[in-house]
Amino acid sequence: MTQFSPNTMLKTIQRKPSLSGQVAEALRHHVKEELEPGAKLEAESKLAKRFGVSVMTVREAFATLASEGLIERIHGSGTFVRDPRESLPVALVMTWDLYSSRASYFHMRVFQKVQELLEAAGIPVVTFHEQVQPPQKGDRTPEKAREAVYNDRSLRGFVFISTNPPPALLTEEKRKERYVYGFGTQFNRHLQLDPEAMLRMALRYFKSNRRKKIAVIAWRELFKEGSGMTLAERIFAEEGFPFYPEWFHDQRTPASGDAGWQQFRSLWGAFPRKKPDGLLLMDDILYAQASQAILNESIDVPNDLLVVSQSNQGSGMFLPFPTTLLEFKPDILAEAVAGEVIAEHTGTNPYRQSLEESSRLELIDFKVSQS
Repeated sequence: MTQFSPNTMLKTIQRKPSLSGQVAEALRHHVKEELEPGAKLEAESKLAKRFGVSVMTVREAFATLASEGLIERIHGSGTFVRDPRESLPVALVMTWDLYSSRASYFHMRVFQKVQELLEAAGIPVVTFHEQVQPPQKGDRTPEKAREAVYNDRSLRGFVFISTNPPPALLTEEKRKERYVYGFGTQFNRHLQLDPEAMLRMALRYFKSNRRKKIAVIAWRELFKEGSGMTLAERIFAEEGFPFYPEWFHDQRTPASGDAGWQQFRSLWGAFPRKKPDGLLLMDDILYAQASQAILNESIDVPNDLLVVSQSNQGSGMFLPFPTTLLEFKPDILAEAVAGEVIAEHTGTNPYRQSLEESSRLELIDFKVSQS
């Protein structure tokens, strides 16, 4: 009885590649080594003549390469080389600074909804939940761990549900390679709700309540560098309000723990006898900080000062006095964010509005809340 070694047995059952397999291998090399992403391949009939095979054989080879994600066949247009990055996952990141009880529902809902929408669009997602507590002073272990993840070239890009990205991720070199979406001007894809829409809606609300002397407190990051005062002055004029530069404050950053308190004290004391009768706080953190200063001044809210503040729906803001809220809806915000990322991959935003248009049309609702 003849004994077969494993190697001998393997040789006896091996087959030469089929014609379609040989064509697929030649095309695979052509696609990977000689063509750029987006390049159009020759028609099946021309390739069949070039290889001396049938059109059906070329079609089978195309099917093999398509299953490998190397090419994309578009009906009526042809066959194109796919960008290999299209199959790479997106990193969706939630950082510790948004894990406070006040913000958790809104941001976690945005996080979950963005993941759901991206995956429904066929975009793979990997999620990262950063540490709940900030690192101890001088401890760079978490920072080094983050950098190792963010330097991973197998990621297509990043979406931060955060305002604090690691600096190493935002170097010019990485900006050229991958997109980084987030809420803040430091991101190379800056997601921002439209400040003009907020100002106009608030001013019209103040007008309907017979308020004429309006003060505004905002973060510096909400406006393009140096444009806040100019934009506000124009909008105030267009909406029929006098503009007082002393009552417009947008020079502080979220890193300033008492920005709202200090800025309110400054604007309230800007004139000896003249006081604003309306106040717009363009962020809920500023509201929390400024409300203490308002209480310290024993101001009669809303009779003497009508207060309007941005709010994240479901965030459970503590309201020490009657306040009108401009509520941002997490699901609509998530659709706007996901739409921008999907467009990055496919060239098409499946949702009707861009982020800016969504904020103009749908994101901001007025809701009067009282303590």
